[in-house]
Amino acid sequence: MKKLLQKFLKRDRIWEKQSVPLQIGVKRGILERSQDIIIGEKRFFKLVWERNGKNALKYIAVKERHVESSYLCYLPVTIAFEDLRYFQTSDRQTFSMAYDIGDRKTMPVLMTPSLKEEESCNRIYRGSFIKNNLVVIPYEHRRLQRVIFQEIKSHEAFLYRVTFSLVLYICLWWLLELVKPEMFVPIMRLHLGSAQDSSQAEELMRSLSKLLSHLLSDKHQSNAQGLKVGDPRTEKYRVTNALSSLYSVLPKVFQFSDYQPQLEKLAIIVVSSKESDAS
Repeated sequence: MKKLLQKFLKRDRIWEKQSVPLQIGVKRGILERSQDIIIGEKRFFKLVWERNGKNALKYIAVKERHVESSYLCYLPVTIAFEDLRYFQTSDRQTFSMAYDIGDRKTMPVLMTPSLKEEESCNRIYRGSFIKNNLVVIPYEHRRLQRVIFQEIKSHEAFLYRVTFSLVLYICLWWLLELVKPEMFVPIMRLHLGSAQDSSQAEELMRSLSKLLSHLLSDKHQSNAQGLKVGDPRTEKYRVTNALSSLYSVLPKVFQFSDYQPQLEKLAIIVVSSKESDAS
């Protein structure tokens, strides 16, 4: 096997381009079969994206094109294999990138556990966000877990979800109505737990922030992103990565030095299996 691999890596023949017609299908197993869940929760699909998006992979199949009764739907695709060779040259290309926001104003929103109770959240707030004019939305994380969300499907938990969501949306909507031009509304969340081990309060803030971003996008541009509170030594890099994801919806301008791009538009698709890139 070792010799075969070495021989394969050293071969200098250029491979001919090959195209394979396939189809990507979604299996029927993703459908919810419980009538109680369909009627009570008003959803037809299993919650495979809630904890870990990788769980949805077992419902996706890539096969040869043919009629398959176990598919809910499928998309015909063509995968091309092409031999690309790279070699080192003395040329050096540099460029700068900036967000193209023009005269657009920004109203940043920060959803966080109480800064008085959670020192780790307060540390990130003082180090990275206090210098900016923010709409800070604190919530008593410990009290919510101990009192409101002790029973997930309790009457108190339902009332809290509805009331908090409605009041928060009305407040943000009213603030934006005071400003006529279109604004960018980035919504940042601070989390004490990870996506796989989060509390009911944090689950509410996660889903609520995405819902608010969707509703506010009717007239404004908005996006939501979470940031897990963790090791202070890596805090600088995690904040930078989270902000990059938060601002990803904004158009960007690339300026090259001593190089004229041959493409007017460029789309970059990143495929990653890391948990940190899930959002």
